Amino acid sequence: MQESNVEREPANTDLQIRQFVIAAPAVFSYACVQCDATWTALVYGSQGILELALFSEQLGGAVTVHTPPGVAFYLDQAARCHSSNAHSAALTMFRSALEWLLEDQGFTESPLGRKLAALEKAIQAGKAPKWIAEVDPEFVAVIKNLGNTAAHTNAGDLTKQNRVDAELYRGVETTFLELLDAIYERPRRRQQRLEDLKNAL
Repeated sequence: MQESNVEREPANTDLQIRQFVIAAPAVFSYACVQCDATWTALVYGSQGILELALFSEQLGGAVTVHTPPGVAFYLDQAARCHSSNAHSAALTMFRSALEWLLEDQGFTESPLGRKLAALEKAIQAGKAPKWIAEVDPEFVAVIKNLGNTAAHTNAGDLTKQNRVDAELYRGVETTFLELLDAIYERPRRRQQRLEDLKNAL
């Protein structure tokens, strides 16, 4: 903590809470006592108010244990955008992560719209990956469309950008975690359980 940027107020003796008056800009470092994860926090002024941005030293965001590196990179970028309230930018990073994910699953067409068309064709032909039975394909399409809306000018209609907020980010993040779990984590858990059961024979 930079003492030059932090002025301590008298402690509230009833609640035993110490308050701080922070002058922007200020930089702090945080470490989790349980997992040793560390973050850098930046307090900065924006349009007359104080804003807080958090940046992890580890890959952040909706990343699971077996997420491919390319997908994890863009999910981390989405989380970094979100941490500084750049939610439109975060949605474009989710779109890129989705494109990497589908490519990892064998859909190598370009651009992303053609990957989704190939996925839909595979579903109709009964040749889609097994995980599609656990994920509604509409969720995949809506992540793409949200990313498109965030990245494009939409004929100058900024009202669409105004709808992009932290709540929407969390919804997309949760959807991505469900995707990653269905594609990469759940099959491994099932396989491990089967091996454990066989080993018990």
